[in-house]
Amino acid sequence: MKATELLKQDHEKVKGLIKKLKGEKKNRRQLLDTIEQEIKVHSQAEEEIFYPAMEPYQESLVSEFNEEHQEVDNLLAELVEGGETAGDFDEKVKRFEESLLHHIEEEEGQMFPEAEKQLKDQLNELGAQIASLKEDALGEVA
Repeated sequence: MKATELLKQDHEKVKGLIKKLKGEKKNRRQLLDTIEQEIKVHSQAEEEIFYPAMEPYQESLVSEFNEEHQEVDNLLAELVEGGETAGDFDEKVKRFEESLLHHIEEEEGQMFPEAEKQLKDQLNELGAQIASLKEDALGEVA
């Protein structure tokens, strides 16, 4: 599978988990742990495999996206550390979701189309590398 398709699948999975988190009252801790793990592995795949391949073509965008990853990580850490029963939990989820959706929209709207042009012959290989990284990372946790 192409790297862009795998990364889009990750985006959809995390969006679905956040939607569940917003509607859930009981299993928030478990959902937060799952979201945290998914984002950690996804970001690692992008930062170690996908972004380096795109950097020659979109250096400033890669830099911007690395900064956005840090912002998302910080907001997620606030959620996890603050606990699912904190009074401002819903507001933190909203800020986290907005930041994440902004990042996903830019990535899918700007970088992925460029990757389809510039890396068209490499996207399947990059996808295989990402799949392998994800399997190894999630296997370590399981």
